[in-house]
Amino acid sequence: NDAGYWFSSGTAPTPGMSCAGGTNDTGGNYLYAPSDRDNASRQHITGIRFTTVNVPRNATIVRAYLQAEVADAGAVAGPLALSVVGEKASNTTAANGSFNNSSRTPCSRLNATSNLVPTVSGSVAPVSWQMSDLPAVDDLVRSPDLTAILQPMVNDSSWGASSGTATLLLYKSSGAGNAWLGFSSYDRGASRAPKLVVEYYTGSASTASVTTAL
Repeated sequence: NDAGYWFSSGTAPTPGMSCAGGTNDTGGNYLYAPSDRDNASRQHITGIRFTTVNVPRNATIVRAYLQAEVADAGAVAGPLALSVVGEKASNTTAANGSFNNSSRTPCSRLNATSNLVPTVSGSVAPVSWQMSDLPAVDDLVRSPDLTAILQPMVNDSSWGASSGTATLLLYKSSGAGNAWLGFSSYDRGASRAPKLVVEYYTGSASTASVTTAL
């Protein structure tokens, strides 16, 4: 499932930020990132939660990426720059079915820096997703490799023996321009919803075969 949170004041989302002055968006066919199509000053935090990621605990991630369908293409030329972080498995599963209630919005999740991955030397280190040219409507886009996000999730003791829940948060990179995209959300149809693709193996690398989980 997925959700959005936006700020009308032009506030630039960053890990640990205050959620004051923002608006929760619990539905709709489009997930806008990193700003609103009608108002570039509306900075968005887009949250996407995958409730059943069929990867065993402590598996070795070879590659992981987010695939999304473009539903609305920005009129502002690229580049588009997004930052991507994830939640620790122990925190995202505790939310249970309340992914986007008043205390578990995408903003409050980004605010809780101790729950975010990946980290470097104790600081949140988001994965950078940049597009020099904006794609067209109905194109499928893929994020860069998200192994740095997925591996600590899968290694968490709260990750299930055979599967777990993964939450990704997307927001505007510091210094980025006003380019934006609208991705198809789950509300637009399950077949058009964002997909998390994970390639992994278990056991010894010398004898393992790679499995792909969608």
